[in-house]
Amino acid sequence: VPNCPPGTWKNGNVCSNCDSSCATCSGSATNCLSCPSNLVKQGSTCISSCNDGYYQDSNRICQQCNSNCATCLTSPTNCKSCPSGKYLQNNVCVESCNTNYYISGNDCLPCNSNCLTCSGSATTCQSCPEGKYLQNNICVSQCNVNYYISGTNCLPCNSNCATCSGSATTCTSCSGSSALSEAKCVGTCPDKTWKNGNICSPCDSSCATCDGSSSNCLTCPSNLVQQGTTCINSCNDCFYQDSNKICQQCNSNCATCTGTST
Repeated sequence: VPNCPPGTWKNGNVCSNCDSSCATCSGSATNCLSCPSNLVKQGSTCISSCNDGYYQDSNRICQQCNSNCATCLTSPTNCKSCPSGKYLQNNVCVESCNTNYYISGNDCLPCNSNCLTCSGSATTCQSCPEGKYLQNNICVSQCNVNYYISGTNCLPCNSNCATCSGSATTCTSCSGSSALSEAKCVGTCPDKTWKNGNICSPCDSSCATCDGSSSNCLTCPSNLVQQGTTCINSCNDCFYQDSNKICQQCNSNCATCTGTST
C-alpha cells in the first residue's frame, strides 16, 4: 500500500504498529505525530501531562514556557510558578513584590485595600493611605482615645495618662484618682493648687495652699495671716494672731486682745 493506515508506520515495505501511546507515528514506533485524546504531545512523545517548563496549547501540544517562568499555563508568559529567587505576582515572576503586595511563600499577594503597604498578611498594615493613621498594624481614620498622633502613626499614651497629645507623657487628662497638673497625672496636687475632680486648679492668689475650692485656704503666705479659710493682712477686731499666724477669737470680755484670748 502507498500509505500505511493510522496507528501504523511504514517500516521499509511493511506497515508496523505504532507504540500504544501514539495515535499516529512516523519513522519509528515511538516517534508520535499525533496522540490519543487522553494524552498530550511533547516533542515526539505522547504523555499524560506536559513536563515542568511547558504548557498545553489549544491543540493539546506542549509548548515551552518563557525562561522567566518555572511553570506556566495557557501561554509562555502566563507563569504558574517561578525559578528560585523570584516571586509570582499576578502570573508574572518578579524579583521583589510591588509596594502594595506582601510575600507569602513564593507568591506576592495583594494587601487589603485599607493598607498602603503590608507584611506577613493582607491585613497587617505597615503604612496607610493618605488621611489614615497606623495603629497596631491597622489603618484608622482617628486614633483611639488613649493614643496620640505622631506623623502618620497612632502611638500609645503613657499608662499614667487617660489621654495625651504630642508625646506619650504629655497628658491631657487622667484616669482613676489622679489629677492633671502641668501635663502630668499626679496623686497629690502641688502647692498653690487644689484637686478639682481630675484637674489641679490654681488656688486664689491669697492662699499658699487650698482645698475644696480656690478660696478655701489651708495655709497662707508668710506676709498674711489666716482667719478661718481666708488669708488677710491682719486679724479682724475681736481676734488675735497666735504664734502660727492663725487668727484666734478673743474672750467675750474683750473688744480686742493681743497674744492670748484674754
